[in-house]
Amino acid sequence: MSDIFLSYNRGDQAFAAKVAHGLEDAGYDVWWDTALRAGQTYDEVTEGKLRAARAVVVLWSHRSVKSKWVRAEATMAENRSRLVPIMIEDCERPLRFELIQTADLIGWTGDREDQRWKDFVEDVHTFVAETAPQPAPAGPTIAETVIAEDDDDEADEIESVVAPPVSPPPAPEPVAEPAPVVARVVEPAPPPEPVTVAAPPPEPPPPPVVEVVA
Repeated sequence: MSDIFLSYNRGDQAFAAKVAHGLEDAGYDVWWDTALRAGQTYDEVTEGKLRAARAVVVLWSHRSVKSKWVRAEATMAENRSRLVPIMIEDCERPLRFELIQTADLIGWTGDREDQRWKDFVEDVHTFVAETAPQPAPAGPTIAETVIAEDDDDEADEIESVVAPPVSPPPAPEPVAEPAPVVARVVEPAPPPEPVTVAAPPPEPPPPPVVEVVA
């Protein structure tokens, strides 16, 4: 089991080497990815070392704050109360790590007599001494933590932006009431007047027949 797991971005490897060698000279067993051997799977070995370490030293820089892997390793360390962060550049850390006490080694040249380095080593000594070695508990994998970090990034962005006031929904347009129906009483038409049909005049009686007697 390593005392310290060193998490950093590859762009900060020169600074990471100074930190690793300084901690080794102080008597600590330090694991960082340069210890990987050919044929080993990066994420499996890294995850095992990360879970077993008694302290996780994270180097925060402009590059590492953008690294999903560094942020995932820092998140796993924080969840297990193993995180010991260092600022190596003046940068804005992920929101969830802003409240964690962080050593300031910005501009450190590797001088072991630098008081800031001495203070950091003393903090590491206290931290490791208080962390009893124990079997690594089961938990989310680094890959799962990377995915969770992406979700947290979105939440952090939402929390860091002041949301504009929500406008009330527009009032519904008034619905025109139907015009009242006016009932009109239609009086029935008067019955037609009776038509008087004149009777034809009577025919005159036939003339009398005169019989002639011979």
